[in-house]
Amino acid sequence: MKTQSNLEPTPQLKVCYALAYKAPKYIRTLSIIQALEREEKIHLTVATNSSTNTFRYLETTLKLIIQAFRGRPDIYILGFRGHELYWLLKLIAGNRPIVIDALMSPYASLVEERKLGKAGLIISNIIKIVESTILKSADLIITDTDSHSKYYSETFSISEKKIVTVPVGAIEIDHLTRTPVESSLTILFYGSFLPLHGVSTIVDAIAFIPDIPLHFIFIGGKLEYEKTLKKAFAKRTPTLSYKYIESVPFDQLIDFYIPMADVCLGGPFGGTKQAHRVITGKTSQCLALARTTIIGETNEVKNFKHKENCLITKQNDPKSLAENITWCWDNRDRLEKIGIEGRKMYFTHLSIDVIRAKLTTALFNMNF
Repeated sequence: MKTQSNLEPTPQLKVCYALAYKAPKYIRTLSIIQALEREEKIHLTVATNSSTNTFRYLETTLKLIIQAFRGRPDIYILGFRGHELYWLLKLIAGNRPIVIDALMSPYASLVEERKLGKAGLIISNIIKIVESTILKSADLIITDTDSHSKYYSETFSISEKKIVTVPVGAIEIDHLTRTPVESSLTILFYGSFLPLHGVSTIVDAIAFIPDIPLHFIFIGGKLEYEKTLKKAFAKRTPTLSYKYIESVPFDQLIDFYIPMADVCLGGPFGGTKQAHRVITGKTSQCLALARTTIIGETNEVKNFKHKENCLITKQNDPKSLAENITWCWDNRDRLEKIGIEGRKMYFTHLSIDVIRAKLTTALFNMNF
C-alpha cells in the first residue's frame, strides 16, 4: 500500500488563456489570470498581446501556435473582446474545448448603447448572427452577472446551463492607507464615459446639490467633457469645485486617487438596458479598497445594502444622485464604516477567490 508521500500528484488541468485586446491589462483579464494562477489544480499558460495596435493579432496567434505544440492545453479560454480571434483559435485548438468570455455583447453595444450611432444599427443584425454563431460554437460561456446570463440565453437562444457567471474582480490590496481631505468631501468618478455610466446624470445632479464643500474629480473620457463640466460648475459657488483629468495610469488610480476619495461614483447611472445588467468594474474596485461607493439601482443589487455597505441611487435620476451625495456630507462620520462593510461584501461575493472557485468548478465539470 502506498503512503501519502509516495502517491503521485494529481494531474493538473492545462489551461491556456488567450487574448488579443487593445487593453491587455484590462481588469477582467488580470482578475481571471490571477484567479487561475491561485488554483493548484490548474496549470495556466498565457498567450496574450503586449502590443496595442493591429500587430496584437499576429503576436497572440504566434503564441497560441507555440502553446498548441509545446504546452498542449486541455482547455482554451478566449478573453474579453475575443470574438474576432475565435475561429482562428478554433483552428489551432482542434478538438480541444474553448471557453469564451462574453463579458459584454458586441450586438448589445451597437443596439442598446448606440456605440457606432446609426452605422452601428445598420450592421447590428449581421453582428448578431456572427456573435450568435460564435457563442453556439463555444463549449462554455462566461459572463459577469445573472442578468447577462439571462440576456445571452434569451437573445441568442442559448441554454443557461452553458453559461457561468464570474464577477469582474478588482486589484486587491491587503494593507490600505489613506490621507483624507478634512475641509471638504472628495467625490471621484473615473471611466470611459460610456452611455451606461450616466455621466450626464452626474453632471445634471450638480444643480440639485446644496452649497456644501464638495470637490469632484473626473478621470477619463475625452477633453470635450471638460467643457460640459465647466459649464455645469460655473453656475455654482466656489464651495462646489471640480478637477478634470483626461487619463492617469491605472496604478495611480489604485494607489492614490481611489484611496484619497471620500465617496466613489461606481454607477452605472445611465438607465440603459445594459446599465441594469452590470456591476461596474469601478464599483468592484472601489469596494475592494473600502471606499464608500454610490451605485445605480440594477437587477444585481441583492448583496448591496443601502447605507450599510454602499449607497444606491435611482437610474438616470440626477435628483436621487444629488440626495445621496448630500447624505454623504451630512453623515461623514458613517462613511468609513460603510466603506469597510463594502469591502467585506466584495470579498464575499465579487473577489478573485470567488472567481477562482466558480471558474475552477466550471472547467472541471466540462466534458472533454
